Amino acid sequence: MPGDAAIGLPDPLTKILHQHQEAQKQEWVTAGADWEGKGLVFASPTGGPLSPNTDVHVWKRLLRDAGVRDGRLHDARHTAATMLPILGVSDVVIDSIMGW
Repeated sequence: MPGDAAIGLPDPLTKILHQHQEAQKQEWVTAGADWEGKGLVFASPTGGPLSPNTDVHVWKRLLRDAGVRDGRLHDARHTAATMLPILGVSDVVIDSIMGW
């Protein structure tokens, strides 16, 4: 697609995304003929787009369940920018991930 760009991902994140992909294949089997198959990484149980508010609701639930103070989803971006160098990710890769 126009505007798509490859970015480097830390190995732990790559592993998680592969696990997610495997789980999504099972959702595809479960949905059968109802599978929309739009090629989305994060999709509804039938492969369609999520509601625009889904990420915020899930984020708030994750924070609550983890016993972490409430915060904006965008705050996670700042945390990522702080944690990536601690995890040993190179500056060039961080710049690519963060879109800098």
